[in-house]
Amino acid sequence: MTARIMTTTLRRDMEFGGNHQIIGTAQRLGASARKRIRLHDRRSGMLIRETWSELDGSFAFTHLKYAPEAYIVMELDDEANTPWLDPACADRVSPELMP
Repeated sequence: MTARIMTTTLRRDMEFGGNHQIIGTAQRLGASARKRIRLHDRRSGMLIRETWSELDGSFAFTHLKYAPEAYIVMELDDEANTPWLDPACADRVSPELMP
């Protein structure tokens, strides 16, 4: 009989990880909407994380490093049943301390 050792691997983002968050609400023409949300590093332009907003438009990027005005948040219209719109962008976003 062989024994299996189970381990849990904790993955951490060593470059952008921390105890801060960016939360927001995606909107489409003034109403909450489900959208693809992307978080970019402002200095390099690198895509850090990506998520979909909830049906009410809410989204969150958690466990981020604190860096003032260091992030860009982009909201993309990727749903096939909706007319195409330009992406909404928030520049110089600073994360808040997580509760």
